[in-house]
Amino acid sequence: MGENTVTKIMELKSMSLDELQKKYEEVFDGAKAPSNNKVYVWRKIAYRMQELEYGGIPVETQGKIEQRPKSFNPRNFPMRLNAVSQIHVDQYLIWDIGLNG
Repeated sequence: MGENTVTKIMELKSMSLDELQKKYEEVFDGAKAPSNNKVYVWRKIAYRMQELEYGGIPVETQGKIEQRPKSFNPRNFPMRLNAVSQIHVDQYLIWDIGLNG
């Protein structure tokens, strides 16, 4: 990362929330900051500044990111899901027996 960008990002840390929100509007073409959390807004601005300097995520990688959620199948993880479900069933049965017995 260029030294100038690092310096600018570190300067953002000393800004107030109002100043960060104005900077957010500047780097995101007029969009309002989605949060009033100073750290969150700072991170979004820092990421955007780096994205503008380096060109963002490559198109090939963006395609892979878009395909990931579509290909996820929770049935590929049956042991984890069954183990959690079994624990809840056992706890419910113990609780249920305690009330009725």
